[in-house]
Amino acid sequence: MTIPVNKVKVMAFTFGAIVAALAGTIFAAQQSSVFSTNFSAQTLILIYACLVLGAPAPSPERCLAAWL
Repeated sequence: MTIPVNKVKVMAFTFGAIVAALAGTIFAAQQSSVFSTNFSAQTLILIYACLVLGAPAPSPERCLAAWL
């Protein structure tokens, strides 16, 4: 019996995405709107760093998300 690594990775990614979506929803509801001016430059750099460094392998989706 082994642990299905791919399944666990997908589950971890899904759980992280759900938590991030909930946090974003709560933030947007609290602010009543979300614009780039709501964040300082330091916060935006931190978000981009999390996007770029957070994924295990390079992917077009991650590069596109970091660019946007």
